[in-house]
Amino acid sequence: MPLNMPKKRAALWRNRDYLLLWSGQGLSSLGDVLQDVPLPLLILALTHSPAQAGIVATLQKLPFPFLSLPAGVLIDRWDRKRVMVICDIGRALATGSVFLAYWLGHLSMPHIYLMALVCGALATFFTLAETASLPNVVSKEQLPAAMGQNYATSIVTGIIGAPLGGLLYAFYAALPFLLNALSYLISVLSLSAIRTQFQQVRQTTQRNFRQEIQEGVAWIWRQPLVRFLAFRVSAGNIAYGGSTLILIVLAQNLHASAFEIGIIFTIDALGGIAASFLIEPLQRRLSFTHITIGLGWVAALLFPLYALAPNIFLLGLIGALMSFALVIFDVTQLSYRASIIPDNIFGRVTSSIRLLTVGAMSLGAAIAGIMLQLLGPINTVYSFSAYLFVLALLTTLNKDIRQAGSLSETEMTLEEDTQAG
Repeated sequence: MPLNMPKKRAALWRNRDYLLLWSGQGLSSLGDVLQDVPLPLLILALTHSPAQAGIVATLQKLPFPFLSLPAGVLIDRWDRKRVMVICDIGRALATGSVFLAYWLGHLSMPHIYLMALVCGALATFFTLAETASLPNVVSKEQLPAAMGQNYATSIVTGIIGAPLGGLLYAFYAALPFLLNALSYLISVLSLSAIRTQFQQVRQTTQRNFRQEIQEGVAWIWRQPLVRFLAFRVSAGNIAYGGSTLILIVLAQNLHASAFEIGIIFTIDALGGIAASFLIEPLQRRLSFTHITIGLGWVAALLFPLYALAPNIFLLGLIGALMSFALVIFDVTQLSYRASIIPDNIFGRVTSSIRLLTVGAMSLGAAIAGIMLQLLGPINTVYSFSAYLFVLALLTTLNKDIRQAGSLSETEMTLEEDTQAG
């Protein structure tokens, strides 16, 4: 059956357990965003030190590269729902303690450091468990719709949460931390109400961590299409990771204010929201091959237009088209990958790929900063454009991509390769 028959869209909204998962995580995501702006503001108010704010931002991200692979092994061993519940309880306690300490007048920087590390570590486990659980909560036919809905929710909460967090901070500095803690507790309640098992029946025998990590990496290596796409997404993320800084510098060269730069990224986000609602009809009309190759060329042709944009509105419009293409591409490759990875190694495969893709985003931001300093914004845009052109060409020439066909045919081929391996 094709991956995206129209009737399955309605079926998704009749999936009680998915609605519980989606609503709980949507509120939790909103709580996280509510805290994003107030956290550095609170640190600056306490210390008057931008460096301290930078340290905390680093501590939030620091656990991921160290814990990602071990977390993938443990997610494949442990009960995923229980992991998610424990992580949310832990994050509720960590963020709630900041509110309590501030209210009592005893908030210190070591306390904030610890909160950042704890939340970063728990988020690593939670995100992997949530990703691994989704194919068990929805059917293969519902995966694109569910992932598209999750993308849209993430973007909307980002648009709403940042300004709302600033308003809440102005009312009472620690209030966003209390609301974030409450959002985690609501997530715990929604997870507890889900009846579906988040993993299939597993073998009880366990090997050492290195063997289990190697098993996940070996599975990726045996799947030529998965292997190439892991490279393709990671390589593409270098450009996309640098695009935010490039856009900001281009906007400043157009004498845009901070408010106007915010408008640019709001317009940019609208492209991602539109894409999330058009994923199913596009996948009904276009094959996996057409989407993967076509959107690579769309990105390569759109990116140089940044250098030619005469005003902030066109910068935002180009960004919206880029976001549209990126969301469609991401959901397409994520949905088929999620539908064919064996459940017993899902955490390990996903953590291995995510370590590459997330690391590439950070690398892209660093590369963009260096190139902007050395080459200037226009030459940086053209350099990144040439890079995306090469990636689009490599994708077009890849035989596994060209022969993939429809999403359903791709899944059947990958399942046969998995069984043969």
